[in-house]
Amino acid sequence: MTIHARQCSGCGQGMSEGYYGIDGTYGCSDDCWFTDGYTREIYAVDFENDAAYHTAWTIEDAMDEGEGWDDNGNHYTLTNETQWKRSSK
Repeated sequence: MTIHARQCSGCGQGMSEGYYGIDGTYGCSDDCWFTDGYTREIYAVDFENDAAYHTAWTIEDAMDEGEGWDDNGNHYTLTNETQWKRSSK
């Protein structure tokens, strides 16, 4: 099982790479990010204003925060240094 540091705001899947907006939204793919009239042109402006960017997160990021998501979007919490437990969140 793979634990990802973020959860996509579009499809709900766990993600280790993708888009982030300072409003707290995440997108694992172009299909999940560019929705509801949000275009590449708007993203370019947001990127220039440090309001959105594309990046990658590591398992260490998830461990530092004590939570993560699997490929299906199920939420997990870190119970000790190496053990993940599925939560009801």
